[in-house]
Amino acid sequence: MYTTTNARHDKGCRQANLDVLRLLSMLGVVVNHFYNSALLIYSPGAEGFCMDVGGACGATAWFLLEAIKLLALVSVNCFVLISGYFLIENQCFRGRAIWNVWSQTLFYSMGVWIVLAMAGVVPFRLVDAARYFLPVCNNTYWFITNYLALMLVAPFVSTLAGCLDKRSYRYLLMVGAVLVLQYPFGRLLVDSQQFLLFVYLYIVGGYLRLYPPRITSRMSTALAAVVLAAMLAIAVAKNVMAGDGCFRIISMEYNGLVLPLSVFVFMLFCHWSVPACLRRPVAWLSPLALSVYLLHEHPLVSGIMWGKVRDVVASHQEWQLPADVLAGSILIFLACVLVDGVRHAVARRLPWTRRVIPR
Repeated sequence: MYTTTNARHDKGCRQANLDVLRLLSMLGVVVNHFYNSALLIYSPGAEGFCMDVGGACGATAWFLLEAIKLLALVSVNCFVLISGYFLIENQCFRGRAIWNVWSQTLFYSMGVWIVLAMAGVVPFRLVDAARYFLPVCNNTYWFITNYLALMLVAPFVSTLAGCLDKRSYRYLLMVGAVLVLQYPFGRLLVDSQQFLLFVYLYIVGGYLRLYPPRITSRMSTALAAVVLAAMLAIAVAKNVMAGDGCFRIISMEYNGLVLPLSVFVFMLFCHWSVPACLRRPVAWLSPLALSVYLLHEHPLVSGIMWGKVRDVVASHQEWQLPADVLAGSILIFLACVLVDGVRHAVARRLPWTRRVIPR
């Protein structure tokens, strides 16, 4: 059953607007990986991504690419905000939810390796079997490692939040901001695994659930636009100061300006009412979102897939790159959803697979 954000939040209910945000967040993750692995925006030297913005066409293409990248950066943060929003009132250990995430991760980690090994694409080695059998311990998927850790501590964080009144909760948010935001201390305390940031995002999401701020949809949109404009201005300034006449795609840290942008985007979706015609497909797609990450980010899949994508992108003109990023990311997203849709159909129809194939 779906409810609007203005209605009472009953336990177990789903919200179509946040399901849409969850799906868009996972699409944004694919977009981020497209930039990283297909456009190679982080590669140094001559192989690094660089655009000539001397003409209107090149400048427009760079601007669109930069804007898309900055918007996609909110994806991971929004995914965690959603978890905090829904789980902050639950102080029980969520063993079933943890098992669902872990079993699905194990299924795809081992499943992809087994299929490719049987097809002769990769060699069959016991060391690889051990690696893909323990994907969390080996940090095969950094997000899953941190997300499962967050789910383990979530009951304690929720218990702490339940002991605080609104004023104390605000103090907790302010202290957390000092520790987590990139400046002054976040650059020292938030490492590449982002676990501390995940905990803080969980607390922020919980606050927005328990004490919804009196900010309208228009205000959320305006605030998000201001932060995004500031991020674009920083990207332009950094490229201009580089002084080499070539513009690169500037990424930013999740605990920098991406953090407030994520919160404002989340609040914007909290106000959005999903059309009735979209609720059923959204309800069907939402449980499949995690598979998109597990499939396309599998080391064996990404190694093969992004090489093919790079070859396609290299044959295109610079003005085509924004369309390449969006179209390519959507196709990858849909392909992963299709695979997981088949998995769900098998798990539902064959009773003997229910204990083997996570649903």
